[in-house]
Amino acid sequence: MVAYAFYGKEHGLIVDILCKHSSVKEDDLCDILKLEKKHFRNILQALKGDQIIASKQRITKDASDVSQRSFEYGLEFSSLLNLVKYKLDLMRRKLETEERTNANRASFTCSDCHKTFSDLEAGLVS
Repeated sequence: MVAYAFYGKEHGLIVDILCKHSSVKEDDLCDILKLEKKHFRNILQALKGDQIIASKQRITKDASDVSQRSFEYGLEFSSLLNLVKYKLDLMRRKLETEERTNANRASFTCSDCHKTFSDLEAGLVS
């Protein structure tokens, strides 16, 4: 739910999948979400930037001694919790600031038409 609120649908789907599974390979995530790797990696960069997702690089060798690199992703629950607290605090501060500016702004009401004017508009009305 948090990823849907702060990011987008695709980000939320990735976080949902990683909540259900402790570690998922990059190819499996791309197949499940039916996304191209380039687009998938762009989405992951936002989540990695906020340290919600941790990645591990695995190097495996096949029968012909050719090494292949694969990535596995998982959630960082402690970072996710701190991120949610931080974003909620930012939202609270923004709302308090807006409330203070709106409360401190003087308004004037016309006794004839009962229309409300701000302090800037009141000087223009005669």
